[in-house]
Amino acid sequence: CQPMSLARSPWNPGAVFEAGGAGGMDRGMACTELPLDEVVFTSFCRRGRKKLREMQETFGVTLRLDRQQLVLRVIGPASNLQAGSKHVATLSGPRRPVPAAVWAELMRTRTSQGPEALVERLQDACGCRIHIERSDCEVRIFGDEEAVAKADQLLDELALKCTQDTIPTSDSSALSGPTLQALAQKSKISLRVEPCFLVVYGLKDFVAEALAPLREYVDAPTSHPLHDKQACESNPQDDRTNTLGSLGS
Repeated sequence: CQPMSLARSPWNPGAVFEAGGAGGMDRGMACTELPLDEVVFTSFCRRGRKKLREMQETFGVTLRLDRQQLVLRVIGPASNLQAGSKHVATLSGPRRPVPAAVWAELMRTRTSQGPEALVERLQDACGCRIHIERSDCEVRIFGDEEAVAKADQLLDELALKCTQDTIPTSDSSALSGPTLQALAQKSKISLRVEPCFLVVYGLKDFVAEALAPLREYVDAPTSHPLHDKQACESNPQDDRTNTLGSLGS
């Protein structure tokens, strides 16, 4: 994965100006600036006007967009400023690059239920929403500053539990997609298929256990007991695959 450069952090509001320090404000009023990434700023400019009006009414503040600086100014009584700014911060969803093995594990379990519902468990533990980017090894974290920090910590801990390994192949095109999917699902891992090797992603224990059966299949694909069975039972409409077509490393 290529780490993306982050714009000014939306979790650190700019200076708070009290009345008298910022021209034109009534006494008892204050102002702070919240940097927004381009996606969030654009959403406010287009279909987000109603949401801005609702936030103004809910928190008793005035919200003004600055197109040149890509910031949202929050103006209002000092007592209302913190709650209004905190809510706006939860909408920005800062991007966080994650290792390929973590990204693959999050993707593998994104629709799981029960103990394997990794994303759901992370969200419950940190109190925020985690969105997995599909095109890059990144996540977006939607929550307040404290929740984002907690999510970062949990993702770092998950990275220590995940790993990746490779299995050479003479020709990956000879391998059956449905069989690889069945082996991946059974082993609770994810696979990336390259022309001359497989990349195995997942939790360390599961990856270690999956290597032997995968090597057995790679060495003799047509004689593997799952090969013919999966060829007959495969459903091309089934998108619950554990095999990844393209993934950054």
